[in-house]
Amino acid sequence: MYAKLNFNTGTSTAEAIRDIVRLISDSNSGSANLSSLEFVNTSTSELFAGVNSGWSVNSAGGTLPSTGTAVSSSDSNYILTGTCETGSKAKYCGIHANGNWTNSTVYSGTTFALTVANVLDPGTATEMWSNGYTGTSAGIGDCHGVMPVSVHVWADPRRIILHGQDGNGAKIFITHMESAETPSTTAFNLPPVAVFLNVQAVTNVSLTEDNSVSYRGDTQAVWHTESSSIDFISFTGSMYMHARGLEGVIRSTGWHRIGGFSSNPGSSSGANQAWATRKDSRADDGTQYGALFLPRIPYQDDVNYSIDFLVSTTPIFWGPQNCHSYWDASTDYDKTFGRSDAQAFDSSGNSGIPKYPLVWLNAVCFNTETYDFASKSGIFRAPAGLGATGDTVTIGSDVFQYISMGSGTMEALLVKRT
Repeated sequence: MYAKLNFNTGTSTAEAIRDIVRLISDSNSGSANLSSLEFVNTSTSELFAGVNSGWSVNSAGGTLPSTGTAVSSSDSNYILTGTCETGSKAKYCGIHANGNWTNSTVYSGTTFALTVANVLDPGTATEMWSNGYTGTSAGIGDCHGVMPVSVHVWADPRRIILHGQDGNGAKIFITHMESAETPSTTAFNLPPVAVFLNVQAVTNVSLTEDNSVSYRGDTQAVWHTESSSIDFISFTGSMYMHARGLEGVIRSTGWHRIGGFSSNPGSSSGANQAWATRKDSRADDGTQYGALFLPRIPYQDDVNYSIDFLVSTTPIFWGPQNCHSYWDASTDYDKTFGRSDAQAFDSSGNSGIPKYPLVWLNAVCFNTETYDFASKSGIFRAPAGLGATGDTVTIGSDVFQYISMGSGTMEALLVKRT
C-alpha cells in the first residue's frame, strides 16, 4: 500500500497519527479507503491500495476510536503488530508523537512531529520504544519526524515508511524495515528489523544525546552528543553478541552519522568517524533498557565513547553528501562521483539508473553479520536530480517511487511500490 496524505490545515499530530494508523489497519483487511479517514483532504490525497499492509493494531498499543471521537492522549501513540517473512516471528512498530504523550500541547497541537519506533515487550513492565523524545519543547519535538501536513506512507508486511518534512523544513524518511534473516536471527529466533532515519542535511538545531535519537525514556545517554539533526539506524532485540564472555541478545544498539565534517574523506581528521559511531550497547537482561555490557573503546582523548568504523556500508546508508559536503563541491570528487555521471548497466550493456541496496555490515565486535534490507524492504539509494518525489520508474517488472532527499551525490531513494 502507498498513500500520499495531504492533511487539512490545522490537523494536530495525534489526528494525523490516528488517520495513518487507521489507513494501515484497514489495509490489513483489504479495505483501505481515503473516505474512511477523518482529517485528510481527499481531493488532493492519493492512494494505491496494492498489497495489504500486514499490520494490525496491537491491543497493548491502544484501540482506534470510531470516527468523530475527539482526539485524546490515546491517539498520541499506537503499536502495530506484524510478522516476519520467515518463521512468523512477531514484530512491533510504534507510530507516535515525538514528545510527551500525555501533554495536550504535544498531541493536540501542530508543532510536534510524528515518528516511528521499534517496540519491545508491548504491554509489559519492560516495554521499550526505540526512538523518540519525551519532553515538551517543540524545538526538539519537531525533529526526527514528519509534521502533520503532507505525509507519504508505505506499508506492507515487510515495512512501514513515513516521508515528509520536519518542523525545520528538512526532508525526513523514516522506516521500520525488515531485512533478510541472518544466521543469528535464525538461530536465536530474533526478528531481523531495524529503524532507519534519513534526514536532508539542511537543519541546524540544538539537540543533545538524550533528546535527539535516544531510546525513548531512557535516562542513560546512548548516543554521541550532536549539534544538528542527524541520520541514524537502531537495532533493538534484533541482533546477537558473539564476543567471548558477552554472548547474548543485544537489547539496543545503534549508529548515526556525525554531522558537520567537510574534510577530505581520505584524511584523518574525522572522515571515518563521520560515517558511523556507536556509544552504549545494552544486553537483554530482563530489564527495560538492558545492562551496559560492551567495554568502551577510547577514541582520541574521549574515553566516554566507543567508536566502530563501518566504512564499507554506511556511506550508502547515509548518502555520501550527508557525510561529506566535500563530495558535492566543484572538485574532482563531484566530477568522479557526481550526479551527472551516476549510471548503471544491464547485462546487454545498456545504461540505466543505478540503485544501491541498503545492506548493513555489522560491527566486528558483535558478529560481522550482514543485514540485507533492500531485498526485503525494497529501499535503494539512487542519484539525486533525476526527478521529483513521488515520480515512478519501472525497473524490470517492479515499479519504484523516487524520493528526493537533497542535491548531493546519491542523495535520493528508490522505494519499491507494492
